[in-house]
Amino acid sequence: MQRRGETTPAGEAAGCSLPVLPDSVGTSHGREREDERASGIADGYREGFRQGHDEGRTAGLLQGMEEGRAEALTHARREAEAREQVERIAHAEQVDRFGMWLGEIATGLAHRLSEYARRSEEDMIALCHRALCRVFGETVTHPDSTASIVRQAVAEYCAVEVASTLATLLTVRVHPADAERLEADVDLASAIRRHGVQRVAWIGDEQVGPGGCMIDADHGRLDARLETQLIALTALLSRSAPAAAAAEDA
Repeated sequence: MQRRGETTPAGEAAGCSLPVLPDSVGTSHGREREDERASGIADGYREGFRQGHDEGRTAGLLQGMEEGRAEALTHARREAEAREQVERIAHAEQVDRFGMWLGEIATGLAHRLSEYARRSEEDMIALCHRALCRVFGETVTHPDSTASIVRQAVAEYCAVEVASTLATLLTVRVHPADAERLEADVDLASAIRRHGVQRVAWIGDEQVGPGGCMIDADHGRLDARLETQLIALTALLSRSAPAAAAAEDA
């Protein structure tokens, strides 16, 4: 029996007592939390590994593409340079052959003229003159032919024993349209230096027609203008015809 003023416990007031949970229940909940935590760590590790793998693969692909592009550009550039070098060498050889052919024409025309001089001296001279004019005209249309003519003129100039000891400085006069290109020609500069020439002064001169040149030094001048060569060849042809006729008459 409860006395007035005394407090009855909540459990007793309800007529029942609180249940006591066994220790195994708390342990089970803790284990579940640990399992969930471990599972979350594993999932996070797998997700991080996958993401890192994808990012690494993407970076590798980009790097490989960039390296491949750079290598392809380098390869293409080298092939283009090689083709250009081959074409330049082939063209130089063609120009040299053209110069040799021109020399053979100049040498052979006099001999051929003697065979026909008796029948048509004047007509043959006119025909040869027109042929030479056409050949020289074709020479002018080949820009690299001018370099070949300059190279041959320097070689002829320096072939003289006295000139070879003094030709350390040459002045080469060419047509103004040819001056800048010839001065920048590395192969021509190398060929000129092989003759002992240390310096070359390039001058654009309106008196020199396209394709020709004049070489000046302290001790003389070599006139290699095309018009001068044409005049000399024409004079040679004119002298050869009467000489051939006189030889046959004798």
